[in-house]
Amino acid sequence: VSVGETRAIAPLAKKLYDSPLKPDILITNITDTGHEEAKRSLPFAFCHRLMPLDFSWIIRPIVRKLRPDIVILCETDFWFNFLDESKKNGAKIFLTNGKMSEKSFNRFKLFPKFSRRLLSFFDEAYVQSEEYAQRFEELGLPKERITVAGNIKLDTVVPKEDPEFLKDFIGSSPLLVAGSTHRG
Repeated sequence: VSVGETRAIAPLAKKLYDSPLKPDILITNITDTGHEEAKRSLPFAFCHRLMPLDFSWIIRPIVRKLRPDIVILCETDFWFNFLDESKKNGAKIFLTNGKMSEKSFNRFKLFPKFSRRLLSFFDEAYVQSEEYAQRFEELGLPKERITVAGNIKLDTVVPKEDPEFLKDFIGSSPLLVAGSTHRG
């Protein structure tokens, strides 16, 4: 989606790309900054695109042409028509780094049939916490499809032996780290 999600997904995409299957990887973003980050941090992808609007008449011909085998969404951006069309064309659909804020959870609860239908597209969901797992389950995603896997944004390895990488990574300005800015 954006820069943060793109950076988070890059190591997973690289592992998939380096696997014996050597899959063709298509990366989509919805922000210009995320799109630029994808081109920078995922140069091995065969294609980088901005995600079009999620209208069935736009999405259907794209998915039918690409025919993805696997779709991996990062965090919470659920594109109903894209997921529906991908599933109809035989794709396995995964959620990685899944999360569900209380505000989103309460909104999804207002539309239980829609929520169950949307979540039914996911073959597996790897979520950040037990709290998020419970929310997804309460909305209709079967428990056996949910795995609490932590936050992949925290799994980035910064090589200690490469001070230039650290300089590029954090820059030369003073740095303030706020580990969690949420209440509690």
